[in-house]
Amino acid sequence: MAFEFKERKKIHLEIAGNAFDLEYSGDLLKKTGDVGRKMIAYSADPATTDDTAEDMTYFMYDRIDEILGTGASDKIFAGRPADFVEACDVLRYIVDEVNSVNKNRQQRRAAAKQQPKQNKQGGGHYHGKHKK
Repeated sequence: MAFEFKERKKIHLEIAGNAFDLEYSGDLLKKTGDVGRKMIAYSADPATTDDTAEDMTYFMYDRIDEILGTGASDKIFAGRPADFVEACDVLRYIVDEVNSVNKNRQQRRAAAKQQPKQNKQGGGHYHGKHKK
C-alpha cells in the first residue's frame, strides 16, 4: 500500500461579508505563532506607550494581513472607523479558528496512538533466535 498525500485541510473564514480560505499547514501555524510573538513584543515595548488608539489598531490590521494576506484588513474594515477592539476581536477569531483545527488534529492523532494494535496470528513473522 502506498502512502498518499490528500488535499490539505482548508479553514474557511467569513468575516464582515468577506470569505477567506486558509490552507492548514506548518506555514499557517508559524504565521499565527509569529503574530502572537509580535503582539507580545509590541505590548512590552516602552516606545509604544505613546501610540494612539489608531496606531494600535493599524498594528493589529497588519497582523491580520500577515495571516489572511495583504489587503484583508482593508476589506474587512472597509467604511468603518479604525477600532482597536474590533481589530482585536477579528484577530482573536482568526487565531481561535486556526487553533481549533490544530487541537482537533492533535486529539485525533493522540486517539489513533491509543488504539490497541492488532497482533498477527502466531505472534509475528520472525521466529529466529535473535531476541526481539
